Amino acid sequence: MPPSFLSLPAEQLDLLRIVAAEASARGLPTYVVGGFVRDLLLGRPGLDMDIVVTGDAPALARALARKHGGKVTVHARFGTATWFLDTNSQSTNVPLFLDLITARRETYAQPGALPDVTASTIDDDLRRRDFTINTLTARLDGAHFGELYDPQHGAADIEQGLVRVLHDRSFIDDPTRIFRAVRYEQRYGFRIEAHTLALIGDARASIGELSAERARHELDMILDEPQAAAMLGRLDELGALKAIAGQLPWSAGLSWRLDAALQASPAAEWELGEQAPGLSLRRVLGYSTWLLDLAPDKIEALQARLAFPLGVLKPVRAAAQLRRDLTTLSGAKPSGWVERLDDVPLAAVYTVYLTSGETALEEYAARWRNVRAQTDGAALKALGVLPGPVYKKTLLRLRAAWLDGEVASAKQEKELLASLLAT
Repeated sequence: MPPSFLSLPAEQLDLLRIVAAEASARGLPTYVVGGFVRDLLLGRPGLDMDIVVTGDAPALARALARKHGGKVTVHARFGTATWFLDTNSQSTNVPLFLDLITARRETYAQPGALPDVTASTIDDDLRRRDFTINTLTARLDGAHFGELYDPQHGAADIEQGLVRVLHDRSFIDDPTRIFRAVRYEQRYGFRIEAHTLALIGDARASIGELSAERARHELDMILDEPQAAAMLGRLDELGALKAIAGQLPWSAGLSWRLDAALQASPAAEWELGEQAPGLSLRRVLGYSTWLLDLAPDKIEALQARLAFPLGVLKPVRAAAQLRRDLTTLSGAKPSGWVERLDDVPLAAVYTVYLTSGETALEEYAARWRNVRAQTDGAALKALGVLPGPVYKKTLLRLRAAWLDGEVASAKQEKELLASLLAT
């Protein structure tokens, strides 16, 4: 079952031919490997092209950049390079960069550690990978262009819908593969092969040895997936969530709630598009919804284990506290809601709205948070009011009057202001 390069967009095919030509000129056996070929066989062609070179990958990357433009970043420890293409000449069918990897062998000093690598053959490089479905390669150089190389029988496992590990120590060497196994299983509607499933059980304790950054990264990647709730549910079934941190909750109701939150499309008035740099709204909403019912001490214990960035931690804390406060806010005037919500991240307000249906939260987003008194600090100064705490107190009182319907015109606001300054 050879991959059909002819089904690729012309720009992708041209890019592969550019790499092939330079590799051929240098006598370097070169392959596009892994997810790109896997997804091509599944009819889901993507942009994630990993190029494996039997030889000096950084040298090939530099040669490509000299001839075709762009920049190269070399990662000497791993014998890899990233070629950032000249984006001025690229379409959306072409990636912004290519990773070029020297074929290598990996060894692990201890479970969960990053590997030590040495240059080797394409067969060694494929044997170091996680699952058979990620070992599919299409050779690029010379007359071999587009030729499928499948020594681990990944194509057969794709046909059977199986996620199969390559060797028995795979999950012990790298426990993050447990999370990837579940991602592939749920993303493609596959099933984890029986022996692989048993190995996950044997290696589960190794998950606790993952660093905060690596463990959280796997959860981040899952929240980015359309099937995030199903993936987390499967991880819970396998005992992997508790192996990360005992505080991570899961239930059928939570699965439904998270799935609904991640599929929801916020109305324009929520203005949720802008998050902390490098942080997606989907992840913020995902974590806030997932951890919404946790008590403060459990959230802090999770923070100690996973080291969430502040852009996640603040809305997680705020949403959980707001959820607990809803009962006491019930029946409050608009000004009471605004006073409680003004310092809460809007993503946290939205999370609680999605899970509670509290209409006051929607009113806050759509109208109340934008209500202001017509009087401002300059007007107070012009009236002879000395700067100080009275400024804020007076302006808040005027705003509350507008929110609660106590005043409805500039004249009424002036009358209220006069009475406030007279006292």
